[in-house]
Amino acid sequence: MGGIATPQELNYITRSYFMADNGKAFDLYFDSSWLMEFGLRQRRGLYERIDGGDKIEVPVLYDGANGGWYNRNTPLNEDDKENIGKVEYTLKHTYANATVYRTDLLQNRGDKALVKLITTKLMAAQESARDRVASQQFNSAADSELVITGIKAMCDPVESRVYAGKAGSDLVAEDGKRAWVGYTNSTPAVISTSLIRTGRSTAKFKTGPKSKPNFGVTTETLFNKLVDVLTVQQRFVNSDSMAKSGFTGIRVDGCDITVDDYCPAGHLGLLNSNFWGWAVHTLGNFVTEPWKDLSNAVPGQSAKIFVDLNMICNARKAHILYNALTAE
Repeated sequence: MGGIATPQELNYITRSYFMADNGKAFDLYFDSSWLMEFGLRQRRGLYERIDGGDKIEVPVLYDGANGGWYNRNTPLNEDDKENIGKVEYTLKHTYANATVYRTDLLQNRGDKALVKLITTKLMAAQESARDRVASQQFNSAADSELVITGIKAMCDPVESRVYAGKAGSDLVAEDGKRAWVGYTNSTPAVISTSLIRTGRSTAKFKTGPKSKPNFGVTTETLFNKLVDVLTVQQRFVNSDSMAKSGFTGIRVDGCDITVDDYCPAGHLGLLNSNFWGWAVHTLGNFVTEPWKDLSNAVPGQSAKIFVDLNMICNARKAHILYNALTAE
C-alpha cells in the first residue's frame, strides 16, 4: 500500500473487518434495536428467505375447515372450505454508501491510517443502513411506499385500509369475523401491568399457551415506569432471554418487555412472535458490495451496503399497539 490505495486493497480491508472476531462487526446492524436483534439476527419468529421476485407471499388461515360430530348414520361433508387466504408483501430496498475521495486516501497513507479510515467509513455506512430500517419499524406506510410496512400498518384497525394487498373485508370467516384487521388502542392511559394483561387478552389468537403476545417493545420512559411499579409490588423479574442478547428486559405475566429506542413516544407494541417476523432476500441481508471507482467525475471509491427485506405477519389479530400511553 505504498501508493494510493486501489479498490482491491480496500476490498481486502473490508473483508478483514467483517471477518475479525468471528464476524463481530456484523452485530452493529442489530445492537440498537430489539426488534432487529430478535427478528433479524436471532431469526426468531417468522423468518422467510426470498430468492427472487418482488412479492413475498404469506398464507393466512382465517377460518376453520368443514367437520363435525357424527354417528354411523351421519353423512359426512367432504366439500373443501375456503379458509386459507394469501397476502402479498412487497420487498423493500434500501442502501448506504461508504465513500472515500482521493484526497482522503492521500491524507491517510500508510497501513494503519488507511485501515482506520476504511473501517470508520464502513461503520458509518452500517449505522446508516441499520437506522434506515430501524426507524421505519413502527411506521404506518402503505404497500406502495418505498419504506417497509411497519407495526402501525400491521395493527391498523380500519377495515377498508389495504395491508399486504388485502383489506379487512377481503378475508371474512363464515361467522362474519374479519381476520385481517388489526388492533390499535388510542385511549389515553397510564402504563401498568393490568393494561398489559388486558392487551394480551385482547390479542389472544386461537387457544393454548402460545396464543397471546409473548413480547413487547416500548420507550425507555414507559419501561422505567413499569420497572418502578413491579419493584413496589415486589414482582420484579428480569427477562433472561433479553439479557443474553445485551438488552435489559422485564417479565410481566409471561410477556417479556424491553426498550426499543426507535419506538415512538407513548407507544407500546405487544407482539406474538409466532405470527410476526421478517422476510429477507438472500442477496440483501446487509450485503456489502465491492469497492468501485466513483461513477461521477470526482476521483474516489465507494462501496454500498444493500438491504432488501420487509416486516411480515400472518395474523394481524395476534398483536396490539397502544399509542397514547403515559408514565403518570
